[in-house]
Amino acid sequence: SKLIESLNSGTIDGIPALYGKRFSNILNEYNVNKMGTWNKITFLSDALNFQIELCEKKAFETRNRLAHGTFLNPYEGNFDQNQKELDNLGYVTNLFNKLVLRMAGYIGNYVNYSNNWAVDKLG
Repeated sequence: SKLIESLNSGTIDGIPALYGKRFSNILNEYNVNKMGTWNKITFLSDALNFQIELCEKKAFETRNRLAHGTFLNPYEGNFDQNQKELDNLGYVTNLFNKLVLRMAGYIGNYVNYSNNWAVDKLG
């Protein structure tokens, strides 16, 4: 099939197919497992020729603050701003989803969970 031929050639419709053993070899070759989470994401996005959106980067910064012990406190700040930051964490999920779809070589419509489940195009 076209999919199997594309996987064997290393691309799907001109996009690098990072999967299975080839994907594992890339991770090992570049010591990706020793990188921080954001460095892993940017490494993968560069390898896939994938552009990370500013809203996704900002949401990831919020995720880092929460994951590493900086909690949002409604008594010390603006509750509405805290809620907005928490709401924007959906962009992190969406970023991971798009990277996985891209690694699989997928191009087409997908559900954007950060935008009220809108159908967007990954291309």
